[in-house]
Amino acid sequence: ALAGGAGGAVTVTTDIDPWPRDTTGAGDGFNAAYLVARLRGEPPAVAAGRGNRLAGAVVKQTGAIIPRVAMPVLAGLAPAPAMP
Repeated sequence: ALAGGAGGAVTVTTDIDPWPRDTTGAGDGFNAAYLVARLRGEPPAVAAGRGNRLAGAVVKQTGAIIPRVAMPVLAGLAPAPAMP
């Protein structure tokens, strides 16, 4: 993934299985993890890494909705603030 910020563009890589089973939902998974991380204040490069990790988990499963046990742990994320 390529993440941009005040310091310019940064390429973010993650260990991803080169032989995916099904790519359905991988982009949605990336976007979800990226947006959650950004909304929690993570910098773009960290958020992109989280997106890569979730997309990598999605492509190892069949179908767009993966089992909860297959979701990567997003270590270090604080609980989301309560919505008003």
